Amino acid sequence: MSASQLAPSNHGTTLDNLTNLANPLGLAGEINGALGSVCAACVEQERGSAFLPAAANVTNITVQKQCVLDASDHLEIAADPIALADMLNALDPAAPVHVPCLVVLPVTGPTGPVPSL
Repeated sequence: MSASQLAPSNHGTTLDNLTNLANPLGLAGEINGALGSVCAACVEQERGSAFLPAAANVTNITVQKQCVLDASDHLEIAADPIALADMLNALDPAAPVHVPCLVVLPVTGPTGPVPSL
C-alpha cells in the first residue's frame, strides 16, 4: 500500500443530494458556477468530476460494519480507535493490532477509556 487515507471521497459526493436535485432540473451548471466561486474544492469532489481519478487499488472499510457501537463521522474519524487500528493494519499487515469495539459518538469520540493499540 502506497498511501492510506481516512474517509477520502473516492466515489465523490452529491453535496448532500444537491447534485441529485440540480442535474435533472438542468441547474447543475448554474449551481456549480456559484458554488465554485466560493468553494472550488466542493465542485471538484462531486461524483463524476474529472478531478477525481478512478479509485484503483482501494479497499473500502466501513467502521460501523466492524462495530455497531461506533457512530463516528468525518469530523471524528481521525481519532476513531477502529479507524486507527484499520490504518495500522493496512500499513503493516505483518504486525496486526486488535480492532476494538467500543461506543464512539459523532464529533465527540469515544465515551470511555480507549485500549492501547
